[in-house]
Amino acid sequence: MTTTTDDPITTAAARYKRDEAKAKQSRTALTDLVLAALREPDAKPAEIARRADWTPAYVRKLARDNGIEADAAYKARTEKARARLIAEATTEN
Repeated sequence: MTTTTDDPITTAAARYKRDEAKAKQSRTALTDLVLAALREPDAKPAEIARRADWTPAYVRKLARDNGIEADAAYKARTEKARARLIAEATTEN
């Protein structure tokens, strides 16, 4: 149902609602594509994040929230970095 109005606020509100629905559909489609790419055996999350124009941290969160495990190399790097930070913090005190 479309109503014709000369009220710019009403017109802008209708455009906002329409655009918001389109944006939500686009975001859902992009999320689905990113998750599918992350499930590939040779997935490179940082590259996928760059292509999606999202931060690597957000892509990792999406992966965790959807039960996608980080690869072993990433886990090893993060554990090594975490251990180094803990060691540095304990030696400073």
